[in-house]
Amino acid sequence: MLSTAPSQAETKPDQATSNRAEVRKRCFMAATITFNKGLTSQECVIRNTSEGGARIDIDRAVALPTHFELYIPIQQKRLQAELRWRSENEAGIQFRREDKASEAESTQEESAALRRRIKELEAEVLRLQNRILQLTDGAI
Repeated sequence: MLSTAPSQAETKPDQATSNRAEVRKRCFMAATITFNKGLTSQECVIRNTSEGGARIDIDRAVALPTHFELYIPIQQKRLQAELRWRSENEAGIQFRREDKASEAESTQEESAALRRRIKELEAEVLRLQNRILQLTDGAI
């Protein structure tokens, strides 16, 4: 007997559509998903897209992490993405936006870390120079 009730896999995209604030545009673009610090990549096809997310086709055997990078060669774009739902060979993703404040904070943290590292290296150079002088009895 055939059931007329939709399966869970069939309802997920519809649920995502009803929760979506933006209209998606149909498309057919090749893209590459990268994760694991760029060590792992997987090809996919973008089937529809909006300002805030997309639906992609991907091999069902591929396990996707929650966060990854999506590279779209035709647009030469790299977008940070978050997996929102997964069904068989489809997935819904949301693009993650870094706001200017968090970018500035991140840059400041990186700058502070670099300044600390430079001070550590300068101190190490001074220690090594002193050690060389000790070993050569100041003959340099």
